[in-house]
Amino acid sequence: MKKTFLLYCFVTVVFIFCGCTGSSNPAAASYRPPVAAPTAVPGMANWQEIDVPVQVKGVYNHALLKLGGSIAVIGGKSENAYLKDVPLTVDFEIWSTSAANTGFGEREDFAFCTDGGKTYVIGGYYNDDKGEKFFNDTWISYGAVTFTALAAENTAPAARGLRAAVFKDKPRLSGGFDGKKYSSDVYYFDKEKGWIKEKTDRELFKTRSSHGFIVFDNKLWVIGGKGEKEKFSDVWNSTNGADWEAVTTSATFGERSDFACFVFGGRMWVMGGQLSDGKAAGDVWWSVNGKVWIQAAKDAFPARYSAGLISEGGAVYLFGGKSDKIKNDGWWSK
Repeated sequence: MKKTFLLYCFVTVVFIFCGCTGSSNPAAASYRPPVAAPTAVPGMANWQEIDVPVQVKGVYNHALLKLGGSIAVIGGKSENAYLKDVPLTVDFEIWSTSAANTGFGEREDFAFCTDGGKTYVIGGYYNDDKGEKFFNDTWISYGAVTFTALAAENTAPAARGLRAAVFKDKPRLSGGFDGKKYSSDVYYFDKEKGWIKEKTDRELFKTRSSHGFIVFDNKLWVIGGKGEKEKFSDVWNSTNGADWEAVTTSATFGERSDFACFVFGGRMWVMGGQLSDGKAAGDVWWSVNGKVWIQAAKDAFPARYSAGLISEGGAVYLFGGKSDKIKNDGWWSK
């Protein structure tokens, strides 16, 4: 059943693949989102389709960000081309195109996160008939569609599929793929020096990209993702961003990458993604401790990976993604 919905002003943006949720998108640097107590009923079992106009382009590996009073579709790839324009909406039914551009050019599979009123976009990937490029730049917006490049002594790693989150008042980066190898490195952002690699003598999780990277229960979490020859179903957390502990090596949601990973209603959520057999998923899972995962819905919406996701006004909204084709549909639940 299709439903029109009203979006409210206060927004928490989440990434998908992942990201700054404490992270995924963008007022002060000391801003901390309130921690919601777990709801009695987890919800997210019933999803309703949004009446998205058919002329809206399908897109994947993008971000949904609250910018300039609207929800903006930032970056990503559509059919045979990168998304150049910035589509804007307040309800996913009525759309317009921003007169301004992002400033950082065409790219997909980048990291993004929000620290109060600041939104960061980091890294990403571009490919055309002249070759491919892995970006290492960092861009910032204070609410506008157009971002500004941040000059820093230390740049981010040039990679795609890296993930970002804001933890203890600092943007953090995790993982990624640079075209040759996957990474398990974790970085934090220093205003003067740029991206600083965390140092530790303890075991790190396996190298990966396209994973979940979120903040929950005053910890950073790394969930699932993919490496050179495998996908993962493990869950790790850290209280300082440097030292990591394995919570489980085989979560019941199974090996997957490119899924939506976010915090909502006092729980961690894993939704959709690409499974180890290459197929897309449309299921929804939740956990309060990272070890035990409960399936909220088996087929919540048409299966997809690399979708955009935003949470606000007590609901979660999903747009785009990819399976056998690029999606231009939207879904919501609470």
